[in-house]
Amino acid sequence: MGLVDYSDSEDDITQKPLKRKRELKDDISAELPPLPASFLDLYSTATRVSTNDDPTLHGGRKRAIPHVEGNWATHLYLEWHPTETESSILTNLIKAVQMFQSESVKIKDTIERGQIHSLLQNDLGIQTPLHISLSVPLVLQTHQKDNFLSSITSALKQSSVRPFEIQFTKFKWVSNFDRTRWFLVLGVQKPANDELNRLLKACNKVARSFNQPELYNSASPETMLVGRKSKKSRAKEEQRPLTTEDDLDRTEAFHVSLAWSLHGDRLTQIQLDDILAKMESAPEDINVRFRAVKVKIGNAISNVEL
Repeated sequence: MGLVDYSDSEDDITQKPLKRKRELKDDISAELPPLPASFLDLYSTATRVSTNDDPTLHGGRKRAIPHVEGNWATHLYLEWHPTETESSILTNLIKAVQMFQSESVKIKDTIERGQIHSLLQNDLGIQTPLHISLSVPLVLQTHQKDNFLSSITSALKQSSVRPFEIQFTKFKWVSNFDRTRWFLVLGVQKPANDELNRLLKACNKVARSFNQPELYNSASPETMLVGRKSKKSRAKEEQRPLTTEDDLDRTEAFHVSLAWSLHGDRLTQIQLDDILAKMESAPEDINVRFRAVKVKIGNAISNVEL
């Protein structure tokens, strides 16, 4: 009796299950839907380490609004999760600025005056979303939370803004109101149907009705950038109707922050323009589409779909 050769069948037995596993893995990967925005919102805020303002816990930064029991920090904004390609473009841009600064000043001066810190990743190296603000930091009391969310949802719906795209313009420095931090930001082009100004108008209207400060609602270009009003600006506003500034074009003020520094050791606009011009892939090539406004009250984040 001749011997039976089982080699071919053995190969089939060992290879077919492996092949089938790979096929199943590919099928599952192809069928998985993208994560909903509500899932990402669950992990968009850091765990509170202390209720006291301890700058050593977060790179020397100070709270814009001190924590008070019963008060709820609130923010309205458009959120952007850069793709891997987009994140690479922005990372290279920040690195170019960091390198230019380190070559322009002494290392000792760079450390003492404040380094440039990227906002693209958190302390654990995990990519973080970027945003365009539609409000200054607001402070609500507990009894106002539900009414505020209801009011802002209604106002945004009444604005009739549909999902829209934006593109970026120049690279520049912007300070916060107290000039305690400086931000490297990308300016934003005016969208086709002026959606940013329309959303801002709706958000400022609600903020005003809750006796909260308004974003970019000042005739002064400087205070438009930092988002709050000087005493001189507020005094002038008392002499004219509150609605006179609602229809002003704030396009120059809208921006996406990419990095920050504690001190004003910043490059000139000419130097920033030169750095941007030398980049192989520039932010002007990026199109960002927004479909919802984020309403963050405390650690709770709500999506208001456009």
